[in-house]
Amino acid sequence: MNDKDIILKAMISNPNRAPNTFYTPHSLKEHLFPNHNTDQVEFIIKQIINEKQELIKIEKVSSAPFAISPTGIVESFLANGGFTKIDQDLETELIKRTEREVKVDKLMDLDLKLKQFESRIGRKIVIAGIIITILNLLISIIGFEFRSSENKQPIETPQSDKRQPIETKTNVEDSLN
Repeated sequence: MNDKDIILKAMISNPNRAPNTFYTPHSLKEHLFPNHNTDQVEFIIKQIINEKQELIKIEKVSSAPFAISPTGIVESFLANGGFTKIDQDLETELIKRTEREVKVDKLMDLDLKLKQFESRIGRKIVIAGIIITILNLLISIIGFEFRSSENKQPIETPQSDKRQPIETKTNVEDSLN
């Protein structure tokens, strides 16, 4: 239980408390925090006011800078964990945020490494593409020259035989005679 919850619990657990009972920083210091000075207790009260103003009523008194009294929602607030739960939730959220930032940093680092790898590979792929294009061009030129030199040589055609048509004698008989 943190100091803010201790102050709230002490104010609602006082059996002699009347509805208009107010507590000064000095009286809370005397009963709850003998090792603190009055300014430290005032600081704790101001933290309560800044974080959950609806938990306390503030009254101006002549003997102190101010006095406070609990409102009706203090008991349910403390039953739900109070400032201790709020602090734990904030700490848990901070831990989660830190873990997310670490993960984001790792992802950014991996992304940077991937981009560096891609740039190294990219250069090699471009160079390989240029070499393949040059080789393809050379092979095409050599193939074209080879075909051109074949076309310039006389082509020997086989001599064709002058064939005579074959005469076939057909005997056509008159079937009517």
